[in-house]
Amino acid sequence: METAAVNLHSALARIRPVRLIKYGWSNKLLPLSLPLLFLRTLVHARRSSVILLQDGVLAPMGVVLGWLTRKPVAVIIHGLEVTHTGGVHRRLMRFALPRMAQLIAVSENTKRATAERFPALDVRVANNGVADSYYSNRDRAALRAEIARITGEDPARVAAAVVLVTVGRLVPRKGVAWFIGEVLPLVVEDSTDDFLYLVVGTGAERDTIAAAVESRGQQRTVRLLGGIDQDDLVSIYNGADAFVMPNVPTPGDIEGFGLVALEASSTGTPVVATAVDGVPDAVHDPGNGHLVPALDAAGLAEQLRRIAASPIDRKAVRQYTLDTFSWDASAAEVSGILDAVIARRAS
Repeated sequence: METAAVNLHSALARIRPVRLIKYGWSNKLLPLSLPLLFLRTLVHARRSSVILLQDGVLAPMGVVLGWLTRKPVAVIIHGLEVTHTGGVHRRLMRFALPRMAQLIAVSENTKRATAERFPALDVRVANNGVADSYYSNRDRAALRAEIARITGEDPARVAAAVVLVTVGRLVPRKGVAWFIGEVLPLVVEDSTDDFLYLVVGTGAERDTIAAAVESRGQQRTVRLLGGIDQDDLVSIYNGADAFVMPNVPTPGDIEGFGLVALEASSTGTPVVATAVDGVPDAVHDPGNGHLVPALDAAGLAEQLRRIAASPIDRKAVRQYTLDTFSWDASAAEVSGILDAVIARRAS
């Protein structure tokens, strides 16, 4: 969500005047920043035509801003804002979201989830895009050498292995524990290829994932890398053979879009994913990857083994992603929605 907000702001600023009100410190202190964000927005809103909030959680603050400034307030909905089951959160959203001038969903799936809970509200869609900041033109040997350094693996093994990668917060909906327990054994069994599965990210599911590695005897295949820096992430994206999104349906949780799929496929790495929540908005089959039904372990394994046997045209994957998912196109869509909000208020 933070990456999306940064890139949408940059793209919007290229086509219309925009004033950014931001918070730039540790997320642990985020609740304490709200009064500062509120006051700064209150000051600058006098010279603005519309207020755009980048997260539905800010909608209650948006209600007060709208009352005090008499400006229309639009809010971007990523997904969890409307599916989270917490009692206080749910009541706040029921109060605040209907009072927004416009809801903008990041995917068709997020729009559907919002409509299920708020059927009377107008929700428009502006898909996320991807910044072309992850691609590297280094050759495969150099990228595999970097992956060997990052993982501590034997360089010769990494050079020859089929490298799979998943990037994201380690929470149940990402399906990493399920993938290791149910899919990975099908991928590696009776295969002459040596598979290496890299998991990048941190989160509450980390211990569960580690236990799945142990119980299924996948210690040789799986590496839990935790958080890594941007340069290492670029090397892994570019050096991998496939990006895996094994999401599973999770009550009360939702994958609003799947921006990491675009990050990976913008480097030419194809995505193999389950068709869960908003993932199909980011992964197009054909286009930048392959989709299989939710919890289809055999189908997911088969797609990965096909890529190992016959690699996909990386140039075509990269070009499709950049042509289809542009932040400039997303910003143009958002800008048009905001213009309509301003026109409605004026009339």
